[in-house]
Amino acid sequence: MTSPIRPVHDGPCSTFYILDRHDHVVETGGQWDDFARMNDAPGAVRASVYGRNLWDMIDGREMRSFLNAIFFWCRREAVGFESLYRCDSPDVSRLYRMIVQPREDGHLWVGHRFVSSSLKPSPVADLTERLSGARCSMCCHYKVGEDWIDPFVSPAPHDFPSTHVLCPVCKANARDGLFELDDLNVHQIAARRSAGRITSSP
Repeated sequence: MTSPIRPVHDGPCSTFYILDRHDHVVETGGQWDDFARMNDAPGAVRASVYGRNLWDMIDGREMRSFLNAIFFWCRREAVGFESLYRCDSPDVSRLYRMIVQPREDGHLWVGHRFVSSSLKPSPVADLTERLSGARCSMCCHYKVGEDWIDPFVSPAPHDFPSTHVLCPVCKANARDGLFELDDLNVHQIAARRSAGRITSSP
């Protein structure tokens, strides 16, 4: 699900934001305000998020840790990163691609590109009594008992999760993506050394 990319992206992103080196939102763009209003989130429009620290707006310790690891790596290694994720509404399943690109002075450009969407079918199961209140922020699967499933139902407002986490599959995918970045960086350094552009410290 995750993979390293070069610091170049093709095609427009649905929304994007720019963070300064301290992770404050210093710019938003694309259809940012339209998307916020369409999803009944007036508190997420540009005027409300500009200047705020991103971590004050991210729910769930695991999701904050996941994004922080990506941002740290992109800044330190000056490489890009991308990851597919779901961003569902109650009746529509929506797939997006998050793209992170480092910029000068520790700034980060974070874009969200729409990939596909589909209407959710009629409810196939009543899981109300079994929902744990936790949902994966990447794939939107709910934790039901010890399992992570995609119920693909239209939940009532009280069924929405009280916290966001990373399910084991998405956590493994994220870790693999970072490992791929590590391998890519090692190979790039080796290539530059062989070309005489990097010398080892004495």
